[in-house]
Amino acid sequence: MTLALGLDGRRVVIMPAEGALAACCAAALTAEGAQIAAENDAESADILVAIAAFNTRGDRDTLLTTERMNAVWGDAVVETVRLFQRALPHMKAQRHGRLIVVAPAAARTVVPGADLDSIVALGLLGLQKAVSGEVGPHDITANTVLWEGEAAAAETPGLIENVANMVAYFASEPAAFLSGVTVTVDGARNPGMF
Repeated sequence: MTLALGLDGRRVVIMPAEGALAACCAAALTAEGAQIAAENDAESADILVAIAAFNTRGDRDTLLTTERMNAVWGDAVVETVRLFQRALPHMKAQRHGRLIVVAPAAARTVVPGADLDSIVALGLLGLQKAVSGEVGPHDITANTVLWEGEAAAAETPGLIENVANMVAYFASEPAAFLSGVTVTVDGARNPGMF
């Protein structure tokens, strides 16, 4: 049996569009017939993929400052909210849409030196859970993929492709009734409970 993802002609915005994961997500989605659009086309996007950056890791006293927190929170959470706000009128009007966030797996467990990743990823998980309840009646889903980042991908062949495949599945028609869901794609590397 072949699982038809139903992505033919769907317009996808990936933010940021640069990087190995963004390229792999674009390849997985276009292989299923989706069309990649620029970020300035978010108002007409059917699918949004927001990829959170990984932050510098190290000593908490050095890295967890008000200035750094404001910067990384703004870059990840606030920018994702702005992107959603731009796309949601179109998605609601057509009664279809997918809001997908890819975030650090540090949301699942405390990782020494990864405080900023944990805080931002948990904020994005909260955003997705809150948004999923609001947009569900409009046939829009909001789901999250957690992963260990490009450093882990370099040590784990196939990891980045599997993250991209999960993104493509969340974008698909067979996933139309999955919303508010978080899936960790890490080959069981992370010891967290969820």
